[in-house]
Amino acid sequence: MADRDEIQNVETATSSVNKRDEPQQTTSPPSAQEFVPPQSDSDVLPLYSEEQPTTRDWLAELATTIRNETNSSLPVLAWPLAGDRHTYHEMEEFHQYRRIIKMYFEAIEIGNVGLVASFFGAGLVTTQTTNEAGGTPLLAAVEAEHTHMVRYLLDVGAAIDAYGVTATTVLHGKNNYPCTYRTPLQSAAQTGNLPIVRLLMGRGADDALIAPDGEVALRLAAGNGHREIVDYLPTRRGGGFKRWKTKHAEAMRRCKGAAVGIYWFGSVFVWYLPKFFLWTIPKELVVLPLVRGVKWLHEHRAEIPMLLVRTAKNVANGIKKFPARVWKVLKEIPRCIWDVFKECARFLWRIIKQLPHGIKTAFMLLWAGLKRIGLAVHNIVVRFTSFLHTICAAVLSFFQRITLRDVVDGFFYCIDAIIFDAPKKLWEWIYTLGKASLEALASVFWFWGFLARCMVEVVTYIPKKVWKMLVACGGSMKSGGQEVLVWFDPKRV
Repeated sequence: MADRDEIQNVETATSSVNKRDEPQQTTSPPSAQEFVPPQSDSDVLPLYSEEQPTTRDWLAELATTIRNETNSSLPVLAWPLAGDRHTYHEMEEFHQYRRIIKMYFEAIEIGNVGLVASFFGAGLVTTQTTNEAGGTPLLAAVEAEHTHMVRYLLDVGAAIDAYGVTATTVLHGKNNYPCTYRTPLQSAAQTGNLPIVRLLMGRGADDALIAPDGEVALRLAAGNGHREIVDYLPTRRGGGFKRWKTKHAEAMRRCKGAAVGIYWFGSVFVWYLPKFFLWTIPKELVVLPLVRGVKWLHEHRAEIPMLLVRTAKNVANGIKKFPARVWKVLKEIPRCIWDVFKECARFLWRIIKQLPHGIKTAFMLLWAGLKRIGLAVHNIVVRFTSFLHTICAAVLSFFQRITLRDVVDGFFYCIDAIIFDAPKKLWEWIYTLGKASLEALASVFWFWGFLARCMVEVVTYIPKKVWKMLVACGGSMKSGGQEVLVWFDPKRV
């Protein structure tokens, strides 16, 4: 925000960068050295003015300062990394470079062509300078949807087919996930910006380029439902195997994570816990104390008679005090019984108070599950009706308006609703019912509900992981089938 405010301050120093670069007279508050206190109550504070440079002059002065004071080379081509910078001048140069790039890309994001031109005029950056995420200026302009900025960057020589990291994948990149690289045309097609797509295609952008994950501009537009862009772009069949390979790698990563979870779960319950109860506890509580006791008796065998006499005296004293201790315990029994009775009454009262809340929670979650089932059935009926309508319309019109592709798509939509959507909704309902039961039990019985939930999690852990692996493998197979259909019909939406 500080850099954005500084950009705005620089913008206000001039009415327009495209006008003559002459200093302008503006009024500003007096500085501490210029202030002269009034001599009397009738005196008024004088007005002061100072010459403020235009944007281009300010950036040129900044570039001169950087070259003279830090002996740095300009323009800045990429986001600087800390590396081995240790001295004061090196750290100053490091922060100055980052500040310049932030201001540069913020000017692109707000669509200020004049300010961007001032950065180029001062020699601070180029059209190929990348930001922290690895994105290019042209890609940033496309993501900001500033057509005039895209046109200007192309006019000054920005690489139209240069790959850059999209802003939507920065967080994934920081979490060790592969970043997504896109060309400006691919990014515009993905977001559905037809004017920018037309502009880039008119300037010679290559729509056949295949991204590292196998995506092309046509499939990005089709995958996001942008039919106008799909109709505008030419047919391309490339990248199918790469797209499937990327999705398959993601599926295998999920399978690997589930398999690792199953391995550690099995290790804990098959090896570590049995070892702890059958080996560690007997060893530490029985065997080793017994061995240490035998060693101690052997080392102190001469003291054993005196220990026996002392033990006999202690037993005799304990027998004498036994009646008094028994009477003391008997006197405490009524109070203990009363305390137990009060705690039981409190426990029952808590259950009675929480019972309506638990029933309400169970019915709410049960109703949510029934709604999901109803929506799934409604979806099946609607798709099946649409399929029948498509067939009837095709027959009545003798396939003049409705093609065979429409009939096949309707059939696949119907099958998808029956085979995939209905079991999914049923499983969601079963899961919701179990979750409702556990939450109702937990809201009423607290500890026992928590214990029941833990037991359910333990019992269902491996089935959940296996199901996750099956879903990942099924998704990989589904994406492979989709790529086969896309090869036959590249403009399939």
